[in-house]
Amino acid sequence: MIKNEWKSLLKNKILLIVLIAIIAIPFIYAGLFLKSMWDPYGNLDKLPVAVVNEDRPVEYEGSTLCIGDDLTEALKDNDSLDFHFMDSARAQEGLENGTWYMVITIPEDFSRSAATLLDDEPQKMELKYATNPGTNYIASKMSETALLRIRDKVASQVTETYVSIVFDRIAQAGSGLSEAADGSLRLSDGISDASGGSVAITDNLKKLADSTLVFSDGADTLTKGLKEYTDAAARINAGASQLQRGTDSLTDALPGLTGGVDALNNGVKTYTGGVDALDANSPQLSAGAQDLETGAQSLAHGLDTLQAGADRYVSAVNTFTQSAAAYAQGAEQLAQGAGQLEPLENLDQAASAVSRLNASVSDGDSSLKSSAEGLSDGLDSLYGRMQQLSEDASVISSASPMLEESAGALRSASGTLSDTASQISAAKDSVSAASDSSISLVTSCAADANDRINTANGQLQGAEDTMTSSAASLEAVYGELAANDSVSPDALASLRQIIDSLGSSAGSIQEISGVETDDYTAGAQQIADTAADGLSSLDEALGTAAGQLNDTAAIVEENAGSIPDISADAFQDLTESAGVLCDDARQLSAGTAAVSDTLTGLETQTEQFPAAAEGIKALNAGFDTLLSNNDALLGGADSLRAAGAEVTGGISGVRSGGLAVSDGVQMLGSGIRAYTGGISSLADNSAALTDGAAKLADGADALSSGAGQLSDGTAALAEGTSSLVKTNDSLNNGAALLADGAGQLCDGASRLYDGSLQLDEGMAQLQNGAHVLADSLSEGADEAAGMTAGEETIHMFASPVNTDETQVTTVENNGHAMAPYMMSVGLWVGCLAFCLMYPLTKYNGKLRSGLAWWASKASVLYPVAVLQGLMLIWLLHVIDGFTPAKMTETILFACLTAAAFTSVMYFFNLTLGKVGSFLMLIFMVVQLSGSAGTYPVEISPAFVADIHAYLPFTYTVDAFRSTISGGGSIRDSVILLILLTVVFTGLTILQFHRMARRRRNSQPLLIDWLGEKGLA
Repeated sequence: MIKNEWKSLLKNKILLIVLIAIIAIPFIYAGLFLKSMWDPYGNLDKLPVAVVNEDRPVEYEGSTLCIGDDLTEALKDNDSLDFHFMDSARAQEGLENGTWYMVITIPEDFSRSAATLLDDEPQKMELKYATNPGTNYIASKMSETALLRIRDKVASQVTETYVSIVFDRIAQAGSGLSEAADGSLRLSDGISDASGGSVAITDNLKKLADSTLVFSDGADTLTKGLKEYTDAAARINAGASQLQRGTDSLTDALPGLTGGVDALNNGVKTYTGGVDALDANSPQLSAGAQDLETGAQSLAHGLDTLQAGADRYVSAVNTFTQSAAAYAQGAEQLAQGAGQLEPLENLDQAASAVSRLNASVSDGDSSLKSSAEGLSDGLDSLYGRMQQLSEDASVISSASPMLEESAGALRSASGTLSDTASQISAAKDSVSAASDSSISLVTSCAADANDRINTANGQLQGAEDTMTSSAASLEAVYGELAANDSVSPDALASLRQIIDSLGSSAGSIQEISGVETDDYTAGAQQIADTAADGLSSLDEALGTAAGQLNDTAAIVEENAGSIPDISADAFQDLTESAGVLCDDARQLSAGTAAVSDTLTGLETQTEQFPAAAEGIKALNAGFDTLLSNNDALLGGADSLRAAGAEVTGGISGVRSGGLAVSDGVQMLGSGIRAYTGGISSLADNSAALTDGAAKLADGADALSSGAGQLSDGTAALAEGTSSLVKTNDSLNNGAALLADGAGQLCDGASRLYDGSLQLDEGMAQLQNGAHVLADSLSEGADEAAGMTAGEETIHMFASPVNTDETQVTTVENNGHAMAPYMMSVGLWVGCLAFCLMYPLTKYNGKLRSGLAWWASKASVLYPVAVLQGLMLIWLLHVIDGFTPAKMTETILFACLTAAAFTSVMYFFNLTLGKVGSFLMLIFMVVQLSGSAGTYPVEISPAFVADIHAYLPFTYTVDAFRSTISGGGSIRDSVILLILLTVVFTGLTILQFHRMARRRRNSQPLLIDWLGEKGLA
């Protein structure tokens, strides 16, 4: 029959021409299509793009920024796209009518935005572009990719400009630090001079304290002397009175006066000598009283200044106390907010739960997998034996014992299938429950963590603002107190430590508050989604597997019951059912492996939970440390407030005493002036008294005539002494006040001396600090001066990352990339065309057997298929430039692919006629969508992943990709195609055998009926 077939073919010239055309169909279909898209990415320089430059240059840091012009010039030399430069109106018109595939617009504020880097609110540069995907979607995507490279290049250039400016600023800062270091040295010298002055002040204050002690002793002596003086004045007044009475008696008894004239003359001389001595010391007493009044006024003025400084100090301390209380309250709020995060410390329990679930399913998976493998092996053995039996119908009639044995094996397999289905159903229920529990746990933890972190972040921000404000207020108070020199250095140092502590606490809060809720929530959501997807897929796969096993068990049980009475045709159907059972068993084994892989991925996603729990514990510990310092801070603030009250009270007492001293000194001055006036009057009258006594002594005879004058003089004397006695009380009171004021002045001078010693110590510390500041500033200036940036450094800042691509395989262009897909389609269409055009069921000569009938057609069919594969590769190489990395493997696999596709097509066309060809056309469309020939299966719709592994195109595309690019082994694809060829060839031979038997028995064939309906 083979010989007759070829004779008939060679005589039919039209059919020969058709066969030649059919051999070229794979290239016509694949080659022309690939030629149209052979290397589009290598011709992007021909893709027209419009560029509109509206940028306006700006001045920045002493130079002109014109980034738009620079970019335009760079694009003129850039061949990544076909750039055309024009105005916006022309560009928009060309975009709409399809002249340009993209319009790139450089806005007028492009350079101005670049100059806002160091502003408070910098603006990003916007490079605008417009596309028209309706004209050509692929072209718009290609142009967008090229635009991204242009954007990166512009960003790199702008970054280089920014880095140059930043390094210039650093150099300027270094010069400023150097000047600051020189100023610190001058400050240190000034402090040294001030320290010397402070020592001199201390020495003078020591002298003042000693002098006030002497002054206090002198005041006591003066008080005692004034007491003696007033007593003497009182006695003088009494004597003057007696003198007046005596004068009166003298007038009455002149004869008895002569005897006492000598005594009177001597007494007058003694009296006038004492008055002269008092009069000589009166100017010194007046001058001392005036100096004392001047000092008292200075003391009162200084006490007023001291009182004002004390008031400002107390006000500053009160402000600090309030700020410290606010800080403590903020710290407590921080601790409360952090405490809300404690429930998240148990996240590691969720990870442990997922791990236990994975371990449980893995254990179940091991047993399930072993059961599935055993079932698959048993069914394979059964299927092989049934195929052997189906080849010879005569053996079936004599195989009753063997059929009984097979029936028992099928019933046993049915029981195994039922048990396995029950196990899978139980595993499905466990997985569903674990899925709901795990996803609920992760979701609730993520939501709770999100709320708690947001609350804690708000409290952290409020506390940070409060401490920053308090630190600023205390800084101002510190400066005012330091300027007034009214507070001790120890108090100032304590205040500085508190301010520094506030700043450090605010900085710590800034570090703690950086909890990124978006990152945490996104991570938790990703884990939840991954768990949901994985467990949902697992649940669906287990449910499907259980249903399939139950259905299969029912089929096996049904077939087992009918084995003893089975016919040849029914036995063939049973054989096909056994083949289906084998396929189901293999799918069950693959499903169990997918279950284990899914849970392993879920366990990997939850490995980060323990680290997150430890981070939350560390956060709470940090808040406890921060809160522990609150009591010390509040205690220090209360101590400062109490000390301020004591300082105010002490200064008030000093001021009151000083004012009392001033008043007493003024009263003392008035009394001294009255006293010196009286002494002068006495001195003047003493001369007259002396003259009168002399005259009395010289001329007793004139005594009678001068008795009247003596009486007048004694009356005047009595009046003067009476006036002198009247001032005695005031003089004694002023002296007492002077003594008290002198004591207080002595105490104040001692305290001033002690404060001066503390000032000396503070000046020494200040001088040391100035030296440290000068050294630090000098070191900073040296480091800043050493920071220089060359072209390579600036370029490193602008473009710090280089990409280094390593290609495991090599694909020359888009044509080579699409060739596996289109070659598979071309070979499928070529085989489909052959089955449609060639008479597959007609035979020439006598029908000998089904095998001979098949062989006559196969002798033409398979050579044509091999020629299709050879011509496809050869024409692609010659016309399109197709050059695979493994040419020999590509040719051989193309021939194998054509043979496999021909076997499949041959069977369906022989069995169903044109209906079979139509089904193969529909199946080709399914393969086009599910083989992932263009886009990866991972980014394709879900149904693509579901059918991807069951399509012949999937394996031919993978194998062609490997041979074209020099990839890995194609063994799996070769085995599958050989299996397809053998299986469908065997089915075709069986179909020919059946048709030949029915033809010899003159029984109707399905193909004949289809021919009558026009479908053969």
